[in-house]
Amino acid sequence: MSAINCGGCGQPSTNKCARCKIQHYCGRVCQTNHWAKHKSECKYLYIEHALQRVAHILQDTFLKFLENTWNHPLDKVVTTPNETFLYLGTKTEETLIEFPHGLMDDEETKMAVLTAGPSVNPTALFKDLLEGLLKDLDVKVEELTVVLGTFPRRTRLVLPNGATSPGVSNPKHDLISLSSNKTGRQWVFDLCGSQVGLYKPFWKFEDYNRRYVHSIHHRRPLGLNRWMLSEHAKLKGYEGVNLALNFEASISMYEEAKLWETQHVPLTQLPTLPKDQFGETKASLLQALNLRVQNFFRSSNYNERLRSALAYQLVYPEQFKMEREQCAARCCAKVTQSLLESSH
Repeated sequence: MSAINCGGCGQPSTNKCARCKIQHYCGRVCQTNHWAKHKSECKYLYIEHALQRVAHILQDTFLKFLENTWNHPLDKVVTTPNETFLYLGTKTEETLIEFPHGLMDDEETKMAVLTAGPSVNPTALFKDLLEGLLKDLDVKVEELTVVLGTFPRRTRLVLPNGATSPGVSNPKHDLISLSSNKTGRQWVFDLCGSQVGLYKPFWKFEDYNRRYVHSIHHRRPLGLNRWMLSEHAKLKGYEGVNLALNFEASISMYEEAKLWETQHVPLTQLPTLPKDQFGETKASLLQALNLRVQNFFRSSNYNERLRSALAYQLVYPEQFKMEREQCAARCCAKVTQSLLESSH
């Protein structure tokens, strides 16, 4: 184990403060002498450590969810120093397919492929799980949309006809914003950052903002993305039914999380468990959630529902177009109202 310098005497040490799990000490004497200085930081570091754990739980859950809902053939994946190209195959039927692990050389490329969709999805799908894990940490949670300036990579789609998407350029990117109710310190969860080469899910806001953000687009209360997803999930065409299936799966997954709590520990306690308990307990939760999602899709009539949705679009194109426009108008009005309320 590598040593970090003791906060008291500066000598190498592998012992940690029992509460925050961050500050190192070589022994009780140094810890006692350093306590007056460390006390004000201990609570902050304790919360930050717990938030980092929550971010990784959510990222791991989201990536497995995306694997379980993979439904588009992929012929190959090509990486260059600054870009990842996804060569899409021809889709012949509406069905879930096994994620093509063999096309990717490393975990980071796999993460980029999985998160190539809208960054709003995890905020909408996992709101209940997020709130359950954060309940006791005394933080304010908001949905934050930023415009990225600089970022390490682009993820681009190559269609079966050879056309290539432009990739992301100054994209609006959805984050989860967290701030301490006591200190005002801020952090962000970026669960879709892999699509632009940002693979870790947890950041201090000032670091993320300085390095990658061109501008803040807007903040809004947690739950608005979920409301908009639920509105789109009411559409009778392919997009709506696909969203509805994912929405239903996320609800089923949270029901499993509540059941898991009764047999293990409350979700609120998971982020602050001792290190020797946390890894195994986290793995148990992730396994339970993963199995629940897999079982949901086995019994969801996935193929039939999507085929019916596509048929609806073909038979009633004008009705489908009108429904989409009405949904977009409702969502636009809701967002505008939310932004006006938050500005007061």
